[in-house]
Amino acid sequence: MTPVPRREDRRVRMTRRLIKDSFLTLMRQKNIAKITVKDICAGADINRATFYAHYADVYDLLHKMEDELAENICAIFKLDNTPSLDLTVANCQTLLEHIQAHEEFCMIIINMSSDTYFQERIMALLDKPTVGLLVQTLHISEEKARLYLVYQFAGYFAIVREWIASGMTQSIADMAKLMTELSPFGGQTLIKKP
Repeated sequence: MTPVPRREDRRVRMTRRLIKDSFLTLMRQKNIAKITVKDICAGADINRATFYAHYADVYDLLHKMEDELAENICAIFKLDNTPSLDLTVANCQTLLEHIQAHEEFCMIIINMSSDTYFQERIMALLDKPTVGLLVQTLHISEEKARLYLVYQFAGYFAIVREWIASGMTQSIADMAKLMTELSPFGGQTLIKKP
């Protein structure tokens, strides 16, 4: 019989939330290279052993937060189970709402020009399902499909970065419409979903 995975208990979730909140507060005040585990622990009111029970170091914490955000973003487009080339207004709105809900962290990681981990993580999640779908749909090589994906992703990432940097002054509806209009597929389903 397969063991049932244990759900994280409330204390674990609360401890991780305190660590993340302390880290975000510090990220607003100084460069990540100057943030120490001791600083994070002081802000979260925990000891170092508790921090190390969850994260290897400051960069592990950052990367795990980036992984979580990347996975949530990819889940919006259902790339984890049914790949699609659709970029619908509804998908874009959900994406932008998620980004707005995590505005502080998104702003920090987007402004960390030396850290490309987040972009690479999203690309890794997008790569296999989307490249395969592009090859099948557009009848192009994997190499061309991958370059196409990189090009499209860079454009959408730049749009979202600009939207965040401008203080999200344009409405989510307007931005979603713009992103959909820029999609080469115009929100059309290329492969019917069951």
